Order: sequence, then C-alpha cells, then structure tokens
Amino acid sequence: MQEPQQDQTARLDEDDARIGTFVDHSAFADSGVFYPEDETPDGHDPRHDVVVQTAPVPFHRRNRDDAERVRWELMVRLGGAVDDHCLGVLVADGSLPVEDVPADDLAAWVGDAALDVRLATRSTCAIDVIADGEVALLLGPREAHHRHDLELGWARPRVFEMRRDGAIADGFWVVVAESQAVSLTSRLALFYSAHTLGTEEYLGARCELAYAPRLRFHPGAVRLARVRFADVEAWHRAVRAAATASTPRGMLEA
Repeated sequence: MQEPQQDQTARLDEDDARIGTFVDHSAFADSGVFYPEDETPDGHDPRHDVVVQTAPVPFHRRNRDDAERVRWELMVRLGGAVDDHCLGVLVADGSLPVEDVPADDLAAWVGDAALDVRLATRSTCAIDVIADGEVALLLGPREAHHRHDLELGWARPRVFEMRRDGAIADGFWVVVAESQAVSLTSRLALFYSAHTLGTEEYLGARCELAYAPRLRFHPGAVRLARVRFADVEAWHRAVRAAATASTPRGMLEA
C-alpha cells in the first residue's frame, strides 16, 4: 500500500499485513472467506456498498512508532465498527426472532441453539458462534482471544468475538449460525485517509462493504440472542463468576 499523504486516501492492497489485524478484530470477517480488493469487482454496483469508518485520530507521521501504533489501533476499531454494522443488519432483517437469555443460561442456550441449527438445516457444515467479547467468557473456558473452539461433545463450534464497544443498556449479542451463513463473503475494501487540521495531522480508516446475508433462503440456519444486565456491576459479577468457575482449582488455592 502506498501510504496516504496529507489530505489523501490510500487503499490497502490485498497482501497488506495490516489486513490481518482487521480480520483478527472483526468476527464477521474472521469467520468468513473474503478477498480485500484492489478494484471494485466487475459487475458489482457500488450503490449496494456501505461505508463504515472510524473517527480520525491524531498521529505523527515522522514518528514511525507512533504512526504504526495508530494504524494498528485504527484497524482494531474498524473491525469492531464493521461487526456492529453486520450485527445491525441481522437484527433489522426481522426474520430472526431475538431471544432474551439470562447470563447464567447463555452457555446452555448456545448448545441448544447449535443443535437446533443442525436439526433445522440437516447440514453437516460447521457451526459458528459470533459473540460480543463482553459475554464470550460466559460460554466457558477459552485458549485464545480472537477465536477458539467450544466443546459441546457432539460438535466443536468455532467462537469468534466481536469488539463493538456496545452500551451496557443495549445488551450484548450472540449469534449461532451455520458456517458462512452470516459471515462476510467477498465485497470488502479497506482504506486509510490522512487529514490536516491546523498544525495537527489526523488519520482515519474506513471499510467499503456490501453485506447482504440471505436469511430467508436459509431457514433455521441462524439463532440470535441478547443478554441484558441491570448495570456495569451486574455484568462484572457475571463475568467474574464465569472466570472463577473456569480457573483450575490449584490456581485458586495458590
């Protein structure tokens, strides 16, 4: 990628290493098969595109350490913003009933939902769980942050964590779906844009994507749950209890 000069925009090349940072922090991208593009694909109508972007942040172009940290941070933020957009599309579709699930019942709900998906679709495709990072620990122990497997006995769904920074009052979300049913597919392009304001330079990131899951053509392939907490303290208590339950006894007694 050619770095954006002042007041310019540059598109990330397909082989840009910073695309990996975006994928690691976007559950919908990480769970899918997509190809960041150098050009808009032939036959695609750009009117179907949606632009998701971050707020610009100050950076110092001539301080290589500061500049690289800002570029990394923007890809992390952009991943969360894209997840927020994709989740919003699923919720707004209207064909998926939203189940309000108590925090203590979330792990059991995910197991039941995964089995419901398998029975409804009669498919042997893998099942994915896309969950807000704030409640991912409620699903059980994990060995990795960005993605890990959930042991159900009869299946091992992959768990991908969203980093949307959602408000406690809005609740947190969990999606259980047949693999590739709701993930990003192929229309995706990433950009950095540099802007100057007075003596300060700012850098922002944006993503152009066309996200259109065909939910009505895959009945039963997706389940959607929301977990609500009365306040931040209630969320903290639930996560602490889950963390304690998953900690080996020897470590608790040390």
